Amino acid sequence: MALAPSWSPDGEWIAFGLGRFFANGSNPARLVMVRADGSDRRDLTDGPLNAGFPSFSASGEQIVYRVVGKLERGLRILSLNDGSIRALTTEPDNFPAWSPADDVIEFTRAIDGAYDIFSIHPDGTGLRRLTTAFGNDAHGVWSPDGKHIVFSSARLGFKDESPLYDPNEFQPYGELFIMNANGSEQRPLTDNKDEDGTPAWQPVLQGQ
Repeated sequence: MALAPSWSPDGEWIAFGLGRFFANGSNPARLVMVRADGSDRRDLTDGPLNAGFPSFSASGEQIVYRVVGKLERGLRILSLNDGSIRALTTEPDNFPAWSPADDVIEFTRAIDGAYDIFSIHPDGTGLRRLTTAFGNDAHGVWSPDGKHIVFSSARLGFKDESPLYDPNEFQPYGELFIMNANGSEQRPLTDNKDEDGTPAWQPVLQGQ
């Protein structure tokens, strides 16, 4: 399985996870990078840790991603210059996204029996919880100007799709919400019977 691709800022590379994401055993997912035309594949991680969900820094020199293993979990930062890896968090965290300004990483953390969105500086300081509403909040993405985060939230509850909901599924039901980068002014963008998730922003085009 190839999952969660991330473009480099210069548009030359795509990083993604490749392997088994949601099952224990052999062939754990690892980070892979290829050129935009699919050539020049480079394996960025190896070993027993399940690695995936990468996000490039604005400089294009680093990638933040999540790892899961029997004795280790959390977010890691990989330097593309020398291949070094350092731990950013050691909690059950996922879906990291580097801000356009390069100064903050937002991510989803499993906490208090649910999921909430947090932010942290790349040096590990300034940990901040951005969402606290009842229900799951996850899958945050930055606006191109770095001022807002759109995310999926289950806080509005269920409608006529609730009999089909499986609590064991890793993908929670949700509506799309938007908030300021500091977590303020959270408000819904969608309200319907379907699951809305994994949003994306339209890039800023040259001359606009």
